[in-house]
Amino acid sequence: MPPLDVGASLKIAGAGVSLTRSVASWLAKVGPSRRQSSLLGSLFGVELANSHSYRVGMLHPTASVGNTHPDDRIALGSLAGPALRQSLERQWREEDFVPVNFEENLVLIGSAGPEGLSRLIFGYRNNGKFLEYVGTPLDLPYHWVEDEREVRSECLRYQSGGAVTTRPNWGVRSLKGAAGATRFPELDRQHFLASDLLLVSRIPNFLSVTRSGSTLISVGGTHGVGTRAVSLVTKDRDVVSQILETLRESGTDYFQALLSAEKIHHHEGSGSVATTVRLLDVVPLHFTDLQLEKAFDSAASAYTGWVSETSTRANQKPFSTSPNRIIRPWFGYGPFEGPE
Repeated sequence: MPPLDVGASLKIAGAGVSLTRSVASWLAKVGPSRRQSSLLGSLFGVELANSHSYRVGMLHPTASVGNTHPDDRIALGSLAGPALRQSLERQWREEDFVPVNFEENLVLIGSAGPEGLSRLIFGYRNNGKFLEYVGTPLDLPYHWVEDEREVRSECLRYQSGGAVTTRPNWGVRSLKGAAGATRFPELDRQHFLASDLLLVSRIPNFLSVTRSGSTLISVGGTHGVGTRAVSLVTKDRDVVSQILETLRESGTDYFQALLSAEKIHHHEGSGSVATTVRLLDVVPLHFTDLQLEKAFDSAASAYTGWVSETSTRANQKPFSTSPNRIIRPWFGYGPFEGPE
């Protein structure tokens, strides 16, 4: 597997900030919250001094091809906002394609359904009918259930503007112990989401050929309500403290955490939005060099098929030959809580 450039939605580096035109079209309408949380760097390692590339899922079934879901946009703002605010003095480069190398720090927003690179990292394959889990290259305790054959029911939620969508009630499976158990979001009597699940992963970037020491951060809900709830996590000192205390005792920065997004408000105008989060489990992770090498080899063997699969939905795009256009920053005009 070559260190091939893939596309990002947003890239923050020492040289400045680059973002795709499609992302710029909706980021121009909203800005990140002015509140800068020190919890963000402690939990996710998204320190202001480090460069990170952010990918937002563009394969979402309820969004048009090549576009992002509004819930994922909120999640992006909560994770990238502090670094964006520090970068206001730099130039912003708007491009058709923002190249990202596998050697870099990557932040992936969305589960394996909408976020294409997560399929390669977490071991999913589209068999033409559903997204099949074939095994994570790196041994992890949790994974999303994206196979409709394993889903017990459907769930409802509001999108902004009053539309109600019906989706399979996806779950999260635990591989801890001898037998795996699957947890599903809770539903109310009308089958609207009463809670949603959020799976957060921070692991070594095993896609790196040179063992660059870079990190992979993944934030993905069983539905958009859960993904969006990462904005609540970065503000919840109690939840973050619980996770950090467990990591300190285990002597690692790597983990998977499963959270429940709760007290969901369903509103025809603003959509379905969780107002609180609760930590269900956190598993500290330790990896050997041999494990990382095996994970790299596993991803390399699946790489060609992954490129073929994701390129059909505009996830992979050729480099643009058009000249870059320099734009001035628009951030700082209000909270990153725009319409869904």
